[in-house]
Amino acid sequence: MDLYITEKPSVAEALAKYFNSTGANFKKEKNCYKDTKKNIFITWAVGHLLYQNPPEAYNPEWKNWKLDTLPMIPTIFKKTPYAAKKEQYKAVISLIKDATTIINVGDPDREGQVLIDELLPANKKVKRLLLNALDETSIRKALDDIKDNKAFSGLYAAGDCRSEIDWLLGMNLTRFFSLKAREGGYTTVMSVGRVKAPTLALIVNREAEITGFKTQKYYNIFAHLKINGVTVKASFVGDRITAKSEAEKIVTASKSSELKVTDVFKKSNKQEIKELYSLDTLQIDADKYFGLSADDTLKTIQKLYESKYLSYPRSDCKYLPTSQFTDSPNLIIAFNEAQLLDVKIPLPNLRPPVFNDAKVSAHHAIVPTGKIPDLSTLSKNEKDLYLLVLKKYASIFFPVYEYESHKVILTNGKYDFTFTTKITVNSGWTALYKNMPVSDDAEHEQDNEVEISTAVKAGTAYRVETFELKDAETKPPRRYTEGSLIKAMNNIKGDTKESNNILSKIKGIGTPATRATIIKELIAGEQLSKKGKTLIPTEKGKNLIAILPEIITKADYTANMEILLDQLEAGKIPKQKIITEVTDFLNTIIKQKDSLKIVNKDFPCPTCRKGFLMIKYYKDPDTNTVIEYAKCNNAECNQITPAKNNKPKIITCPVCKKGFMISKKNSKTKNIFYACSCYPDCKTVLSEDDFNKKRG
Repeated sequence: MDLYITEKPSVAEALAKYFNSTGANFKKEKNCYKDTKKNIFITWAVGHLLYQNPPEAYNPEWKNWKLDTLPMIPTIFKKTPYAAKKEQYKAVISLIKDATTIINVGDPDREGQVLIDELLPANKKVKRLLLNALDETSIRKALDDIKDNKAFSGLYAAGDCRSEIDWLLGMNLTRFFSLKAREGGYTTVMSVGRVKAPTLALIVNREAEITGFKTQKYYNIFAHLKINGVTVKASFVGDRITAKSEAEKIVTASKSSELKVTDVFKKSNKQEIKELYSLDTLQIDADKYFGLSADDTLKTIQKLYESKYLSYPRSDCKYLPTSQFTDSPNLIIAFNEAQLLDVKIPLPNLRPPVFNDAKVSAHHAIVPTGKIPDLSTLSKNEKDLYLLVLKKYASIFFPVYEYESHKVILTNGKYDFTFTTKITVNSGWTALYKNMPVSDDAEHEQDNEVEISTAVKAGTAYRVETFELKDAETKPPRRYTEGSLIKAMNNIKGDTKESNNILSKIKGIGTPATRATIIKELIAGEQLSKKGKTLIPTEKGKNLIAILPEIITKADYTANMEILLDQLEAGKIPKQKIITEVTDFLNTIIKQKDSLKIVNKDFPCPTCRKGFLMIKYYKDPDTNTVIEYAKCNNAECNQITPAKNNKPKIITCPVCKKGFMISKKNSKTKNIFYACSCYPDCKTVLSEDDFNKKRG
C-alpha cells in the first residue's frame, strides 16, 4: 500500500480533497484518510510526535542536578513519543509497518524533513512530496515533481543535529548556571539556551544603554503660521540650542515678524504593498496597534486557523504562490459581499508582486481563506487580528499610495525656519487604515509635518502668529516591547560579515513559531519582567548575562552553528565533528565550576551592610517540615533572618525604627525570641508569636 504522511491534519485533509476531485474515494477514519479500492492511506503527524529523551533516560545518575555529573553527553540520542500525541503516534507507526511505499509530506524545510523521517525505518521505499501551498494548482505541480527522499538525507541530518545541539547546550548550561546560582542565593532555574541567551542579552544591553544615558537639555523654537487655513509649526534651523538665553534672544529678535519662503524642495513618493504578513511581522503590528503579546497573537491566530478563517499561522513567508492569484477575484467578491471593511476591495487588473513562486518557502504568507467568519461571533482579539490580516491582503489590490512631500525653508532675514508638508495625490491602500488605532510608536512622530491641499510657493510671505520656546531633552533608547524584540531577533547582527550573511539567510535567531515561547519562558523564569508593554531585565537576568561566556550571548554562535550545519547538509563534514565541537565548548565552561561565582544581590544584609542575604532551607527533625530562612553570605556576619516565599522577612524595630528584629534562642528554655539589631542601644524584644503577627 501507499502511505502519505503529512505534518498536520489540515494538509492531509487538503490532499484527500484534491485526490477525491480527481477520481479517488478517500474517506476519513479516526487517524487517517483511506481509499480502499486503491489501497492508499493518508495520515498525519501533529507537529513533532517525538521529543528528545530527558537526561535520566540515558543515565539514572543524571536525574538529580549535580555539578559533578556535567557535562551530560549521550552516546546515542534517543527520542520518546509525546504522551498527549501517543495515540496518533501508534496509528502512524502501525500504518508505516504495512506500507510498501511511503510519501513524506512534511513541510518543505529542515524541521518538516526531520519530524517525518524520524518516524521511518531504514528498510522502506520513501518518496518526498514538497507542498508550499494547498490550492489545487500547487498540489498538482508538487505531485508532478515528486522526488526520492534519499535526496534529502543531508537536510534530515542537519535538522536532527540541530536538535541534539540544542539539547546539549540547553540541558548542560541550564543545570550548570542554575547550580552555581543556587550557591549564590538564587532559588529559581537559570534557563540558558542558544536562542534564549542572545535574546536576553538584547534586553540587558538595552537597559545598560538606558541606565548609562546622559540626558542633555536643549530648547526648540517654533514659529506658528496659518497657511491656507491650516496651522503650521515651523522649526528653527540651526545647531541645537542648549542655552536658554540664546533661545530667548532668537525669539525676541523674531517677534512681530513674518517669514518668507525661500526654497521648496519637492519629492514625489509612492508606497506599494509588496509583502503580506508572516508570523513575526503580524506579531509586531499586533503589538503596535492593539498591545497584544507575541504569545497572545499566536494563540489567537491559531484559533482562527483552526476555524479555517486564516491560513497556516507559523509562517516566516510574506508571499503567495502565483497559482493563488486566479482565486483572488472570487475571494474579493465574497469579502465585499460580507461588508467586512469600510471600503470595497477593487478587482485586480494586474497580478500584484506578492504572488511570487520564487519567494514562497515552506509556507506562504498568512492570509484570509474563503471561509468568512461572522464577526459578531469572534472575540475582540480574534476580530482585531482577522481584520488586520484581511486589510493587509486587501491592500495589495488597491492603487499605490502616492503623495508629495515638500520641505519648505522660510526666513525673517536673520533666522531660518522649516516645515514639511504632505500633499496626497492618491490615498490608495491607506483608505483601509483610516480607522486604525493610533500607534504609540513615538519614533515615527514628526511635529512639524502637516498635510495641506495646495503647495506652498517660493516668494510667499506668511505672518507669524506666535513664537513658541519649548524645553526639550535628549532621550535614551526605548525599552523593547514584545513586538520590537521580535523585530530585533529577526534582524539581529553578529560581529562579522560572514555571521551577518548567515543570520540574514536564516532570518535571525529563533523562528516565527518559537520566538513568542522564548519571550514567555524568559518572563516565567524571572529573567525578564513586563511593565505595561515594555520588557525589563531583572537582576537575575542581568547577573546571568554578566557571567555567561560572551560567545553564547551573541548571535554569532547561532551563525557559526548554521555554517557547520550547512556543511553537514552538503555532506562535507560528519555530524560527530559538530557534536565534538559543542562538547569541547561545554567542557571549557564547566571547568570554571570552582572559580565562577554568582551572587544574588537582591537582599543586602541590614546588619553588616556588606554581605547579601541568601535563602536557605533546613528540615526540622521534630516536625519533618522544611523551614525557610535567610543567611548573610559575609562570613564575618552570618546573620540569620526568617524568610517566606523566597524573600527575607525584615521586621523593622517597632521602638527605635532603626534596627530590625533578629532571631535569638533562649539558652535555658530553648524558645525562639527576636531582639533589635541595634542592641545594646535598643533593647526591644518580641516573642515569636508577636513577631509572626507582624510578619504576616
